[in-house]
Amino acid sequence: MTFVKPTGGVAAVALLPASALGRIAETAAGIAVGTSAARTELPLIDDMSRFDERLRLRHGLQSVVHRLTVAMPEEEYASRRYDALLSRAAREGVAARITMLSGRILWAGCSERFAAERALRLKGTEVDNGQSPGERGRVVLTFEGEDCTFAREENATGNG
Repeated sequence: MTFVKPTGGVAAVALLPASALGRIAETAAGIAVGTSAARTELPLIDDMSRFDERLRLRHGLQSVVHRLTVAMPEEEYASRRYDALLSRAAREGVAARITMLSGRILWAGCSERFAAERALRLKGTEVDNGQSPGERGRVVLTFEGEDCTFAREENATGNG
């Protein structure tokens, strides 16, 4: 059985390599994570990125699958600025700071219980060159991870 908890569209995404994750601190207002120095903002194409979570029950055990789908301009991807980060995302995983269109800020891929062991991994890359000469090409990256809880909300002070 799978339950889908849609959380909506994405306004901004910053990735942090799993190895750079600092201590995850629970506060009354939410979550504070690591250091911002290692974060990489991804350029997004408006209204094409999304984040969702699925509650999965297998053999009586519950888990949450986090899926982040990021659409970025093809020219940005082709610039190769993100090669090292995406390679690490496939190998060791990343945590994602996700700013939703609603204004909520969520962290996925950084488990309070398991730390970097539940990081998001790059699962797929799709390139769409566009159908008409004037259409802008895009690359869609899919990150996925599994944890025992839903994504955590960043605390109200903006720490994280």
